[in-house]
Amino acid sequence: MRAAVYYETGGPEVFRHEDVPDPELTASGVLVEMGAVGIQGGDLLHRQGGVMASTPHVVGYQAAGTIVAVGESVTNLTEGQKVVATMGFGSHASLLSVPAAACYAVPDELSVEEAAGIPIEFGTAHDCLFEFGDLEAGEMVLIQAGAGGVGLVVDPVGGPDRAGRHRHHLPAGRSHPGPSIHREPSGLRSGAAGPR
Repeated sequence: MRAAVYYETGGPEVFRHEDVPDPELTASGVLVEMGAVGIQGGDLLHRQGGVMASTPHVVGYQAAGTIVAVGESVTNLTEGQKVVATMGFGSHASLLSVPAAACYAVPDELSVEEAAGIPIEFGTAHDCLFEFGDLEAGEMVLIQAGAGGVGLVVDPVGGPDRAGRHRHHLPAGRSHPGPSIHREPSGLRSGAAGPR
């Protein structure tokens, strides 16, 4: 398979695009043919000086694609299903071996390019606002800056209304935005790499 790799940390010049061995399917995992990757700030920081889990080190934390093989103990995912997955490393490759528990089914209304920009970006924004920030219905939040994948999704999670006006609070009766994030595709493209 082809993968984005590096043999030492450093600037962008350390990247190589090379053939590496195909990953193995585990009993509790799936093999995913990569369709799009999400690129996070952590990818850049790791490349500049992080610990490499392997040599060559296959880059990346997040990708979306189509399942091509399912491990014998996996019952909730099927071959041919679109998924987005998170991992400690290895997403920037043409084929991924991922634990089934790290995969999320992609709804039919989303492309793999859109899905590749969701889990880490939206999960981090959601945790910041609701888990750690304790934001509740009717409360207001001041977002002083929004940059990168997480910054671009804070508003869809915390929310602009349909006319594009920023509410900066949740509507009464809702403690978090829940599945509405899946209905804001313009905000989902941030962080996704691949054809648009």
